[in-house]
Amino acid sequence: MTVEILIPCYNSEEKIMDVVESILSQTYQDFKVTFFNNASSDLTYDIIQTVCEADSRFSIINRITNIGASLNIHAAL
Repeated sequence: MTVEILIPCYNSEEKIMDVVESILSQTYQDFKVTFFNNASSDLTYDIIQTVCEADSRFSIINRITNIGASLNIHAAL
């Protein structure tokens, strides 16, 4: 059974790799991760894009306009 992990994020460049490393360190490896980047103004998108290129289990939905935290979380769900 594949586990779906949905991660809303905004300006998370300092912590996003901690999240990725935590996911990758789990013993259960049948998962898919989708990041919901809410128009970050830092390097969050670039970091996530690099992760997605390296591992096909990771994908990103990148918003160009910030829709606010609650709508981004709702979109992820």
